Amino acid sequence: MAYRAGSTATTAFLLDKGRRLIVANVGDSRAVLSRNGCAIELSVDHEPQKPEERKMVCFSHITHSVI
Repeated sequence: MAYRAGSTATTAFLLDKGRRLIVANVGDSRAVLSRNGCAIELSVDHEPQKPEERKMVCFSHITHSVI
């Protein structure tokens, strides 16, 4: 039996008294804004088959600090 595990998250920040919106996503999550009934994509799917994603995963490293 194969197991699949992962994580997903989407977050959004309103800055400058609501004039600027910053959106970030990880995994299989999306951010979409509805404006006048029309959907506006605010994030891009992370897919390992995309060359730029594979390069990021294979050739980068993540560091963290414990406080």
